Amino acid sequence: MKRPRLTIWISIVSTCVALSDGNALGGLSETLVLKGSYSVPQWSTSSGVRSIAFDGPNLWTSQTTSWSSSLYKHNMDATLSVAGVYGSSSVYLTEMTFVNGALWTSDNMSNRTVRYAVGNPTSEVARYGQPGLTDGAHGITFDGSAFWLAQANNLARVDYPSGTLLGTWQPGFASVIGVEWDPTRNSLWVLDQHRPSVLMTTTLREYKFDGTSVTEVASYDLWPYLSPYPGDPTIRVAAGLDVSGGYIWTSDYFDFELLQFELQPVPVPGALVLGAIGLSFSGLLCRRRRETLSR
Repeated sequence: MKRPRLTIWISIVSTCVALSDGNALGGLSETLVLKGSYSVPQWSTSSGVRSIAFDGPNLWTSQTTSWSSSLYKHNMDATLSVAGVYGSSSVYLTEMTFVNGALWTSDNMSNRTVRYAVGNPTSEVARYGQPGLTDGAHGITFDGSAFWLAQANNLARVDYPSGTLLGTWQPGFASVIGVEWDPTRNSLWVLDQHRPSVLMTTTLREYKFDGTSVTEVASYDLWPYLSPYPGDPTIRVAAGLDVSGGYIWTSDYFDFELLQFELQPVPVPGALVLGAIGLSFSGLLCRRRRETLSR
């Protein structure tokens, strides 16, 4: 009679801890998990995949040489095979994003933001300046109301087509190489290329924007997933950034691979402490119950 009572009490308390919303004593954190990697062909003398964007059902990537850029449209099959290759009028295309079916790119060579026709990512419609930056942007994304441009350690939020500068920030990253707005998490993701020691790596950083300030809330080191620069093993770089279907996409720049990541929750010490308290409390209750029954 005593053993079933012990099992029931522990089961109830453990389930309550597992279903906690994570606010108490630390809650839940997340870890970045690699879900897939896909090789892509090298175009001309390109060093690697420079940008990634989904137009909805289709995946697009770009590769850039010193004076020209090329777009790849990929089939959504097991290998992300190439469905077509197209030239781009963006001379040095550093990043791209689709907004309502139209492709927008940041052209680092001309210091311009370029808009293309809906349904035709090779038909240029207009070019706009990049206010708030000291050089051509290395990243562009759209948050549903305005565009974010990124260059070096700067972020600029801009309204297009008016070109109105809505704000600038320097939230602490070293050298941006990609940005992406995540509408599900209401977050701005940044690829930060930096050298924290003798090694040059890329860190994926998550920021929150409250309408006034930009605050970092999480970061993930991509060094373990990246290949070294040919001839210099101290340099590893990711480039291009997009969020689609619950996955975060970037590229292993020097290995011509697309990397697909997923964020998964993990318990942090606070949640473990809560679990230990719950189990200890259940043990105490069970002991008292046994003592009562034995009297």
